[in-house]
Amino acid sequence: MKQFSRYSKKTFYFQLVLSLLSAVVTVVIPLLEAELINGLVYRKINDYFFLIAACAILAFFCKLFLSYFIARNEHVGSSLVKFSSYTDLLELIYGKNSKELVEYDRHYLNSRINADLESIINFLIFTTPQAIQSMVTILFTLILLSLLNPKVLILVLLLSVIYIMIYLVNKNSMYALFDKIREEDSLYEARKSQIFQRLFTTKMLSLEKLEIRRLSSDYKNLLVDIKKMFNKRYWTSTSQIVLAFLFQLLYFWLGGIDVVNGLLSIGIFTATIQYFNGIINSLDTFFDLGIQVQEYSSAKRRIGALISLPEEIEGEQAVKSIDSVELRDFNIIHGQTQEQMYQQNLNVQLTKGSIYHLKGRNGIGKTTLVKLLVGLKLNDYEGAILFNGISLDSLNASRLRREWISFNVHTHYAADLKVSDVLSTYFTFDPDRLEEDTPEWSIYQMFIKGSSENLLESKIATLSDGKRQLLNLLITLLKPKAELIILDEPFSNIESSLHSELLDILSLVAKDKIIVLISHEDSLNKIRHEISLV
Repeated sequence: MKQFSRYSKKTFYFQLVLSLLSAVVTVVIPLLEAELINGLVYRKINDYFFLIAACAILAFFCKLFLSYFIARNEHVGSSLVKFSSYTDLLELIYGKNSKELVEYDRHYLNSRINADLESIINFLIFTTPQAIQSMVTILFTLILLSLLNPKVLILVLLLSVIYIMIYLVNKNSMYALFDKIREEDSLYEARKSQIFQRLFTTKMLSLEKLEIRRLSSDYKNLLVDIKKMFNKRYWTSTSQIVLAFLFQLLYFWLGGIDVVNGLLSIGIFTATIQYFNGIINSLDTFFDLGIQVQEYSSAKRRIGALISLPEEIEGEQAVKSIDSVELRDFNIIHGQTQEQMYQQNLNVQLTKGSIYHLKGRNGIGKTTLVKLLVGLKLNDYEGAILFNGISLDSLNASRLRREWISFNVHTHYAADLKVSDVLSTYFTFDPDRLEEDTPEWSIYQMFIKGSSENLLESKIATLSDGKRQLLNLLITLLKPKAELIILDEPFSNIESSLHSELLDILSLVAKDKIIVLISHEDSLNKIRHEISLV
């Protein structure tokens, strides 16, 4: 993923520099504060005091400066990386074998890809620099403590080891639980997405309570594991508070004696407490790193599984037009049973100048046949599909679809798009440039008929089913150079009085094209060429 590599490296190195500078400032500030406290307590208000005060103010503004750019990088920089990574991954998925992809639930896949990409990007670009920052902070702090008070260093190391052991006891169960929560959350988000997709169907069938009950069941399973994770993380955090209290208790005793005896200044005494808390917080970052490494590994494994799917196998040949399409001894093979779908093999030749009516009962494989016809190999098949006498296996199917085939797909366009955006799928649409009495002009007149408002500015979601179907038909015919036009139930939801006129329009289109209609409409029975699937 070239875009991901370029943007992520730039963002990572910038974040790393900011994190290292932040580590230095974090270590220096308590030391400066200690010197200021000593100056005030021991009444040493001199030039050195004012120099330290100026350095402390400078360190404060450096911290503000760094926090601004770190936050900006996390929001703006990460947004750019996430977008470029998502689009790069999308391009890779488009090129994968269709038969392999059809095994995935699309809602679950979308939820999982979004979550996994975010985990990978956050880990590589932000968690890693933060871990390096914590490591540098701990290292510098330990060096300072060894110079300031070796006894305190031993106490800090002892309590830190205890904290690490508490974490290690819970580590494996927390990792396993985290993986389980991530998977359950992906399924839960997919379920929510599906609910809104079938919202009106659910209302029509009065299944609202059933949908909510199923969603509640998924959420309850997720909530049980979230509570378990909370308990584990709570007790780990509680141990941090207890250890910090023990350190302060012991240090107030040991450090207090040193302060009274003049062996330790009050400023260094307070700075040491800050340094211990800083070490514990940095250790927390490392513990979180452990969970995020697990999250990153799982996300990388799942994304890797998608990337490693076999590519769509396509030929290298191309055609300069589509003059004929032939199905020779053709039959679709059921995936599970490996049985033939049709009672007899199909031997059909489609040529320019004709409309072909593809008929058959529901479930017989009409749409599957059409998808195979355009090179989407969702099923195995026997026989051959030939374009101009050339086997589809030898042709570059992607290029064939892109250049020569137009296919109307229901509910393909996002509901929040404007009609003008959808009509500009292939070129900037201008109704004034449509030639009168052309098929496209005639369908456009049907589309706008009876509408007082400017339909071009309307959202797809506001259109009636009939208007939406006319729009689909118009877009399909607007595709430049298309010579094979496939229309799946093109007249559904369109008032029957328009069917005959639409069929006449399509007959004009078919003079120099091949049109395949998939429909149950009786009005299409007068089409001379029928392909019956049994």
